[in-house]
Amino acid sequence: MKFSEIERNIWEEHQQYLDTCILPFTGLKGNENPMETTKALEDLGDILEWIEIPFKGRVVTYPAVHYSYEEQSLESYLNTICLNLKKQGFAYVILISNRSEIHNLNLQEFCLILTPNESKEENVNLKEEISNKVQALWNNIKDS
Repeated sequence: MKFSEIERNIWEEHQQYLDTCILPFTGLKGNENPMETTKALEDLGDILEWIEIPFKGRVVTYPAVHYSYEEQSLESYLNTICLNLKKQGFAYVILISNRSEIHNLNLQEFCLILTPNESKEENVNLKEEISNKVQALWNNIKDS
């Protein structure tokens, strides 16, 4: 479910069930041409659907962070966004990006970081792997 689809009464009644926030990170630098930018956004959108559709009613997708900048500032920026989302009531915050270098950052506030940038031929396995990671996140934290 997209953040913009939630009305106040739905949020108040169902907030306890909408416990997982997805924060997309495109990681654009500004030096991409329009076709590269479009592809980056489309690829990320495709992957978001792999979580949004099967887990509708539990996940809320927030607006994407599209641009990247200096590494230490980016760490602080993304961690602050994550903490603020948790303050809004989300128990789990997932960062999803096509930029695998995001794993080089110290993003300890996120519950899960997904960087599924494999080829389209591997989508069936990748889709299942992402689903399994999200479910494992919920199960591991509940069991702890």
